[in-house]
Amino acid sequence: MKKLLGIVLAFVLCFAMAGCTDEKREVAIAAFDAVVLEVEAQNAELTEAIDTLQMVIESGDTPFDDAKLRDAETAVATARGSIREIPEMPSKTEAIESITADLKIPSTYKDQVNDLKERQIALENSIKQMKQVTNPSESFVVERLGGIETITGISAVTEDNDLNGNLNKQGGYTATVYFSDSQVVDEFGIMEGKTIFRFHGYSIE
Repeated sequence: MKKLLGIVLAFVLCFAMAGCTDEKREVAIAAFDAVVLEVEAQNAELTEAIDTLQMVIESGDTPFDDAKLRDAETAVATARGSIREIPEMPSKTEAIESITADLKIPSTYKDQVNDLKERQIALENSIKQMKQVTNPSESFVVERLGGIETITGISAVTEDNDLNGNLNKQGGYTATVYFSDSQVVDEFGIMEGKTIFRFHGYSIE
């Protein structure tokens, strides 16, 4: 009778231990799955910032400051190397817990995303600066002239009244702006001289 009771107790103990092991494994798997989802979301956000900046880099537009382009390229290379690898879930519970702990270590991806965005803004602004220097829009020129106190008159030429007929034509110019300045003496000795700016893509007459 005692022997039978001992056997029964041994079976009960084995089942109890197996139940505890299964529960521990389920908890470990759930924790692993949760942290994997978190890391995947971080990787996705970082990848999006990388791809967005890479598009500006590959746009072919020239920045005013070449250093902005080099900074952007360096930031992209650094960020690509920081995308976290997500390993396959191992079979042993202890190994699952170990990998989960490693994946839970805080990453600097937020700082890198912010850095990529800042590099993108700096590069885009530098590209805009170059365009304003090499081929400014008519509205940009008029706006800048309007801020000069001695400018007394501004008139932008249209295709209809362009005397040369070269505005927005192949080999011509993209904008012509007449303006008068109170400090300029014209051929008649009047302080209302006129100057013409013509923008030919990458040159100014």
